[in-house]
Amino acid sequence: MKKKILVFGAIIILLAMILAPCSSAILLKEKKIESTCLGSIYGNAGTSYGWGFSPVGLVKIEAEGRTTYSSPIMGTYKIKYLPLGAYTITGTKTGYDTFTDRVALTKDRPDKQVFIHMEPNDKSINKAKTPETIEKNTRNTESEEPARLGSIWGNTGEKFDTWGFSPVGLVKVEAGGKTTYSSPILGCYKIRNLPVGTYTVTGTKRGYDTFTDTVKLTEERPDKQVFIHMEPNDESVNRAKPGISNLITEKISESLAKAGFGIVLGSTMWQKNWGMGDLPYVKVEAIGQGLPRVKNSGPFARFTFVLPLDRTYTIYGSKTGYDSDSESVTLTSDDPLQFVDLVLKGYNKNANIKGNVGLFASTLFSSNTGSYFFSTLTFMP
Repeated sequence: MKKKILVFGAIIILLAMILAPCSSAILLKEKKIESTCLGSIYGNAGTSYGWGFSPVGLVKIEAEGRTTYSSPIMGTYKIKYLPLGAYTITGTKTGYDTFTDRVALTKDRPDKQVFIHMEPNDKSINKAKTPETIEKNTRNTESEEPARLGSIWGNTGEKFDTWGFSPVGLVKVEAGGKTTYSSPILGCYKIRNLPVGTYTVTGTKRGYDTFTDTVKLTEERPDKQVFIHMEPNDESVNRAKPGISNLITEKISESLAKAGFGIVLGSTMWQKNWGMGDLPYVKVEAIGQGLPRVKNSGPFARFTFVLPLDRTYTIYGSKTGYDSDSESVTLTSDDPLQFVDLVLKGYNKNANIKGNVGLFASTLFSSNTGSYFFSTLTFMP
């Protein structure tokens, strides 16, 4: 019995000697893992107010030798792979007071969020963004602040009482000694960096009456919208004779009339309750005696037919997605020149995108000398 007890004790001692290194290794491994646990400091940099905060980008943020910068727009930042411990975090940027805070990364909370509050100082260009700094500057600043700059913006177009307006591109707009041109398609314009005051806004373009208006920019409303109403005058080629000068058209029609032919000039347009514009690539037919002649209005939304005199024709326009339109014209020796505007009502998104391209092109070529006319002649025997 005694011998069995000794053997059992020896076995226990042997097992203890075998397991001891393993347990100590596990404890050392856990201690090593704990000592090498990494954390991070993250958050936003901005100016805090009672009603929220405004992000401040490109703030230099440092934590115990580690440096990063906040993002330019949202002011976010993150410093990664920081060993557990206490850190002093600072945020610096020209025009703002230096921010300093203390944060501790622990095993339970290795990641900490810190809002970097950047307070504008006397050198800041952003100090007037808050009511507090505005009041402070009013009380303590002896020198006057720079005058606030404003702008005049809007659209140029032909205004109609019934259905809206049609944009007029490349209008010369002037105000306060500054000049710009409205965009070719939508007629948008903007004159920037205007000091507060009263300005005379003018819009000019060949074929339209000069537009003049007076607008006042104030501290409360430094940006004003002005619609520049361009009214076609007697020299305008915008409607009755799109893209072709009067003189050349009349000379050509006189020459063709002697040969027994007349001219039908026209344009294809789309119309919606909010406005209208050029509609390119419309199928146009001239239906009269004999077989109909078919044309396409092309990218400029213009068409031309040369037809025999002393006949009545139906000019018919059609395009997928739009209601068709037609108009009857009679060519005589006394009146060999006729103008037709085909207005197709409806809406087709893809077609209107092309329509804007056609409007841009027709605007650029609105003062040509008849080269487009010659390229689109169609004779009907």
